[in-house]
Amino acid sequence: MTRVTTAAAPIGKELMTELKEKFKHMNVIKIYGVSESSPTISAMPNGTKNIESSGILTCNQEMKVIDDEGKELGVNEIGEVLFRGPNIMKGYLNNPEATANTVDKDEFLHTGDIGYIDEEGHIYIVDRKKELIKYKGFQVPPAELEALLLINPYVMDCAVIGIYDESQATELPKAFVVLKDEHLGKSIAEKQSIAKEISDWVSKQVSNHKRLRGGVQIIDKIPKSNAGKILRRVLREMESQNSQPRKSKL
Repeated sequence: MTRVTTAAAPIGKELMTELKEKFKHMNVIKIYGVSESSPTISAMPNGTKNIESSGILTCNQEMKVIDDEGKELGVNEIGEVLFRGPNIMKGYLNNPEATANTVDKDEFLHTGDIGYIDEEGHIYIVDRKKELIKYKGFQVPPAELEALLLINPYVMDCAVIGIYDESQATELPKAFVVLKDEHLGKSIAEKQSIAKEISDWVSKQVSNHKRLRGGVQIIDKIPKSNAGKILRRVLREMESQNSQPRKSKL
């Protein structure tokens, strides 16, 4: 084996660094694409030093970034990423409405992904537009918090969702965490202490609005699709079943 490829979901700088250190004899690269793009849009060039990006556009691709009003944004400005090229689908079979909502009149594919492009043409995918947590007017990308949590010494796997707090009329970031094997036998009290320690640790690493005010819950397994994508819907259902009036952690 000479190459490892990662795709399907954003991967943080810390985990990418760990992968490269562990598989020094291999070329570890990130690629980005969606089903509607058949599927690759960008890929990391061989030998690149930039391990945070999802690479550069593949041949014959065009890209632009827009805000919520459809205004085109500039370099290093975050918004929804759109692409156009010969690999973009013609449309969804027998579903013209869905096609019109996804591919605009200029034939740009609206991916629903949030990201940006830098001065050197490197593309960065932040998260899915619909997955962004909206805390008091601030946008919190779950993938950013998940990438951070994965380097915590207690954490084997994790997922972050937004939970609604009626008292503040806003969403709060909440983490679901799977502990590493050596911590699985801990008592309930010990796990509660670990959860608080993880939350406090995150608070020291992030901006104020990205703190895990919704808490940290330890679970046995993160629900994922066959492709390895986090099933946040399942976590929201789990949270809904267990939800009670809550106060945020300020």
